[in-house]
Amino acid sequence: MGVYSVRDKTWKQYGNFEEVGSAAFSPDGSKVAFFSQKGCTLVHCDDALMILDLESGQMTPVPGPGYKSVFWVDQLSWSPDGRFLSGSVNSPRFGRVVSINVATGETKTITEGTDPSWSPKGDWIAYQYTVQCMIIRPDGKGARSVFDKEHKWMKDTLDAPIIWSPDGEKLLLNQRKILDDHPRVIEVDLGTGHVTLKSKNGEMVMGWVPYSGK
Repeated sequence: MGVYSVRDKTWKQYGNFEEVGSAAFSPDGSKVAFFSQKGCTLVHCDDALMILDLESGQMTPVPGPGYKSVFWVDQLSWSPDGRFLSGSVNSPRFGRVVSINVATGETKTITEGTDPSWSPKGDWIAYQYTVQCMIIRPDGKGARSVFDKEHKWMKDTLDAPIIWSPDGEKLLLNQRKILDDHPRVIEVDLGTGHVTLKSKNGEMVMGWVPYSGK
């Protein structure tokens, strides 16, 4: 696992793994959750959902077997209080969005879908369902599409990650036409439903950081 310091302009590596999957910073920036694999053979890998403490460098696995079925390269997201992670589980239909208790490893299903992203206020989880971007309450209630059903933007594929604005009022989405390697980035205002094209034929957006003006 590699972490880059913007302040020091240096990389630091942690652990010795054969594969590292999805990773996510905790809301306070003090920890990184990530999936790891080592001891791999032709039929098995030792999987772990790890919590890296950036100050001490200590890595602690999330306990219990509940996260073992979580797809390790799908989007991983923390709840704002740092108590839970959300991920997605493979299933016969499309996938399931789950919450994982970091302290106990207890895993609960929230809804069908993949690539969950917890809002900064903790009141919604955004996720992908087929080619739609949906939002749902963390208790599994109130699911709705962020688009009108007839909206033209729903004709294309949706790629992870789903990015919340720092105030939790908007989403940035990566979309592309089928078999096209060049995504476009759109911004959706959740209050008005207004859609703004931010870029096209460029790179995927991976995060949204408040601008400090410095």
